[in-house]
Amino acid sequence: MEIPVQAWQDVYLREKYGWANFNAYLKHGKEDLDYIFDHNLVWNYVQHDWSSIKSDPEMTITRGIIIYSLKKEIRIMSYQEYYEEVKSGTISD
Repeated sequence: MEIPVQAWQDVYLREKYGWANFNAYLKHGKEDLDYIFDHNLVWNYVQHDWSSIKSDPEMTITRGIIIYSLKKEIRIMSYQEYYEEVKSGTISD
């Protein structure tokens, strides 16, 4: 099973919007989440530990993405959890 990485990793988005522009980054993340929710997709979000705390030691963006996902009832899971569910037939790939 292969889960390709999405086009934008966190560091590229942070450079695009500015490392301190949390609102623009989070807005982009919410738009991505809306899209995957509306199309019932699996999304591989790439966020590095070092970049997450570089300008955001309180993890405001991470918290915002998680809270928004939970409000939309988007499941958050690890690769292992996803693999096990696909393998068991609980969800289709």
